[in-house]
Amino acid sequence: MIALALLIDGTAAPSGAAAGVGQGHTIDAATLADDDPPPSAPASVPLTVTVAPGLAWGYFSGDNIAPGSSPALLADVGYRTDEHTAIGVHLSLAHLSGTYMQDALAGGARLAYDYTPIFVGAFARGETMNGFLWAEIALGLHVDDYHDQFGTSWSAGLGVSLTGGLDVYQRGPDRVGMYLGVESELQGQSYETFMAGVAYRR
Repeated sequence: MIALALLIDGTAAPSGAAAGVGQGHTIDAATLADDDPPPSAPASVPLTVTVAPGLAWGYFSGDNIAPGSSPALLADVGYRTDEHTAIGVHLSLAHLSGTYMQDALAGGARLAYDYTPIFVGAFARGETMNGFLWAEIALGLHVDDYHDQFGTSWSAGLGVSLTGGLDVYQRGPDRVGMYLGVESELQGQSYETFMAGVAYRR
């Protein structure tokens, strides 16, 4: 009987020790969840896009040429160099209609013209006020398509564009606001365009 009791005690002790060891090293599922590192946030893409429809008013230098007006479109695709600046490609397009005096001294009639200014260049943009206020400058090629009753002519020259805007709505990366812009042809025909409209930026 004594030997049997010792045998029972000898076998029970390891079981108890094993149970103690098991209880001492029990890992709670909640603890595991707390110890796991949080999933890394997806890296933000440093691509910026602007699409800005609006209205354009433009004129040639000359006393006998009336300013023209039309819908216009401005678009940018660029790369964010940091939180407040970006560089990229700028495009603007309009189609203006107006009139001009063929021969003012001889009392000539006013004739209609159509004018399509196309600007393609490189832009640099800066932002402030948490990105709500922005401005950019672009320098590039200004291409002109001029048409009247006597025919069509194309010309090209160096152009510059200044644009600024204020965002009034922001949700995540999407922003909507108002913008103003001016373009001028530095070489070629003397022509200026003023633009205003709504800008979507991302």
